[in-house]
Amino acid sequence: VRTVKGILTHELTHVNQLDKSGDKMKPSSDATNNTEYLSNVHEIMAHANEAIVDLMSNDYTKDDVLQLLRNPKNSKIDAAESNAFWKYWDYFYDPEEQNDTWKKFLKYCFQYLEEYD
Repeated sequence: VRTVKGILTHELTHVNQLDKSGDKMKPSSDATNNTEYLSNVHEIMAHANEAIVDLMSNDYTKDDVLQLLRNPKNSKIDAAESNAFWKYWDYFYDPEEQNDTWKKFLKYCFQYLEEYD
């Protein structure tokens, strides 16, 4: 059930993006290149929303999730609790040098967490 909820959240995020763009949304980057594909802002937003739904569906508190977002290596939540979070952590997290994709992913995670009911 949790996985289905995350997938639906991800795809509904794309539907909302398409509605807001007036059908002018460009297709995502080459899906065979994971780094390029996951760096697309529409994918970042959809994965961030999915990650928050995944984590909150595991009965974590907002404070628990905030701790993960602020310091993934020292959180009581295993990043693998959310496939969406894990992908971005695996591809883009570097405690020495945070790249733009990781920063954008976190930005949207914080936004979706704030909106989460």
